[in-house]
Amino acid sequence: MARFRDPGSAPMNCAQTVVLFVSQCLGIDLQAITVARYMGGGSVGMGETCGAVEGAVTSLGLRDYFAPDEHPAMAPDDKQALQQLIRDFREEFGSATCRGLTGCDISSAEGYAPLQAR
Repeated sequence: MARFRDPGSAPMNCAQTVVLFVSQCLGIDLQAITVARYMGGGSVGMGETCGAVEGAVTSLGLRDYFAPDEHPAMAPDDKQALQQLIRDFREEFGSATCRGLTGCDISSAEGYAPLQAR
């Protein structure tokens, strides 16, 4: 939780963190994290789908973009695997939404305050 209290000079949201990791693994431009800029906090802080989950989905899109010959279109297996990832995430953590995971409505400074106090 310390990262939420003091994100430093280059804060990243959950989605960007996942995309950064995958970008490093794929050897692609690390600036690819920009595509996940607005996914944090469950899509622009609205508490919807968890940013880490959105980052995973986005990362597969980046994989496909940077290696189109290997991944010309979404394979049915990829779609099913992503759906299962979200189901498993929800089962393990009790929710797949930022609001459900944090217990906070972070769309406002007042709603975000309890996270900063942890």
